[in-house]
This record gives sequence, structure tokens and C-alpha cells, in this order.
Amino acid sequence: MKRATKAALLSALVFPGAGYFAVSKTKQALTFILLTLTGLSAIIYDSIYKAQIIAQKVTSGSLSLDANIIREEILKTQGVISPAIITAITFGIGALWIVAIIDGYRIGKSQDKTRND
Repeated sequence: MKRATKAALLSALVFPGAGYFAVSKTKQALTFILLTLTGLSAIIYDSIYKAQIIAQKVTSGSLSLDANIIREEILKTQGVISPAIITAITFGIGALWIVAIIDGYRIGKSQDKTRND
């Protein structure tokens, strides 16, 4: 398999930035992976915070176990991070993913070209 294809597939299907390992760009791989993990950690932290608040309301009896009511409560419950920042983090992770796929493919294609010449 060509390096360009391998890099693009690894970044697309395994984790953003994983394809850089296939083209021997370890620093770039670690940068993309750490940025993505940082964003995911923030989103997960906020989700767990909200889940704990809602779980306490359910166990205390002030909130019923109806899925629609819980969904509404999720939307109403204030998290640690503002919804605008969560949205920005989500778009940032998506952008990192796309850039990692395209850049990994670009670097791999250039390496494939120099290998064949």
C-alpha cells in the first residue's frame, strides 16, 4: 500500500494524526493526537459533570425516568464549559481530523514520488 493512502486511512479511520506515523512525522502525529485528546477530554468532562447532576436528581426523585424529560434536562443543565465553547471544540476536532487526512496524504504522496524517482 502506498504511503499516501496508508497515511490518509490511518488518520481517517484510526485517530486524527495517526497517519503521520506512517510517513515518519512523529512530532506532527503527537501534536494532532494531543490536541484531539485535549478537546475530547474537555467534552467528556463536561458530559460527566452534567450526567452526575441529572443522576442525583433522578435518585432523589425530583426527576422521573422518562427519556424525553431527561433529554430536556440535559439541554437545560448548565455544564462546566459553555455550549459555545463545546461547539467550537467540536468543530476544532473536525478541522484537525480533515487537516490530518489531507496533510498526511500530501506528505505521503510526496514521499511516494521521491521513492519512485
